[in-house]
Amino acid sequence: MSELTYPLWVEKWWLSQAARIFNGSLDEKSHLLLEKLRQLTGILAVDREAGFDGYSFDEKSLAAYGLFQFPQNFARTACVLDEILRYRCPEWGRSPRLKVLDLGSGAGASTLAVLDFLTAHYEPKTLDVTAVDQSALALSCLTGLLEARPRTQIAVNPTCVRQDVRNFVAGRPGPALDLVVVSFCLNEMFSSGMEPEAAAFLLRLMDATPDGGLVLVVEPAMKSTCGFLQGVRELVRRNQGIEILGPCLQNEACPLFPPKEHWCHEVRSWEAPESTRYLNRKLFRTLDVVKFSFLAIGHAGVWARVPEDSFRAVTPPVREKGKGHVTGCTTYGTLERVEALSRTGDAAKSLARVQRGDLCRVKGERIELKEKQRFRLPAEAQVEILFSPGI
Repeated sequence: MSELTYPLWVEKWWLSQAARIFNGSLDEKSHLLLEKLRQLTGILAVDREAGFDGYSFDEKSLAAYGLFQFPQNFARTACVLDEILRYRCPEWGRSPRLKVLDLGSGAGASTLAVLDFLTAHYEPKTLDVTAVDQSALALSCLTGLLEARPRTQIAVNPTCVRQDVRNFVAGRPGPALDLVVVSFCLNEMFSSGMEPEAAAFLLRLMDATPDGGLVLVVEPAMKSTCGFLQGVRELVRRNQGIEILGPCLQNEACPLFPPKEHWCHEVRSWEAPESTRYLNRKLFRTLDVVKFSFLAIGHAGVWARVPEDSFRAVTPPVREKGKGHVTGCTTYGTLERVEALSRTGDAAKSLARVQRGDLCRVKGERIELKEKQRFRLPAEAQVEILFSPGI
């Protein structure tokens, strides 16, 4: 379904790094890589323990990360860029020179996702990238990747800053930034209960963007992390001149906050690179999807709104006896359940195609049921997917 692909040249670069560091090929040294990955994957993907980012200060851990977690973070950021820049803000990126700030860049998964997206859709002449991270080793990998990239028409001017992200932003986010990506680090900088501080941090970044500038936050998909990000969103949205561009379709209170049975996160299909799949033979992680949460912030009145009758699927299609249903968050700030009886044919098939996070609307009439905010599709109605990455 998705056309988002991981660049082969990036995979080859990480393979060469691992071969140099472990003194052997992937086949020969996979047991050593797996040893490092077993230490990392539970911390990175599940526990998010304090200090987990120490992997970026160890050369072997960073190489293992580059082969396994880096591609997944690339895909997560690519999904957000695809939706926000291609669907919500299609006029973004028309300038011949763009300025991007990558906070918590690490080895550059988000930076490369931005570059890959721009190469595919915009081709600006110059991209000025400032990457901020505390790890000199990770920043050197980012520089190496940019130097190894295939030639395109885009001239990339990287500036790597080894500094604590909060100190950097407090001192100078800089004026006239076109895009700020906060790369999987907001939850590291601000713990639960610090939502006001995190909101103030994001608003300071918005002050550094012109009217067409954007701030994108990408985070893990755990319930606690998503709940924190939703709390930050509730504070940010109340500021005059600010518009929430995603995942929400409106600027009102979030109907999923505080998170209960469902929480706001994305689940996206993708194809992991061969080396990642090879290492996963003994890790047994789920690789056919990437999960994440995000928040996209822009200036009010700049970008076109989505159709008023649309909704974002916040659950995958659920099959029950004789019917299926999906729950959507609407442009009116409400949760609605749309269902279709299995015998309705095309209506049921159209509902079954929906992925969590898809932007949809119902074509045709729908039947309002007795239960509040619950609707049924007649046979002649269909769920139209307005946007899903790659469509």
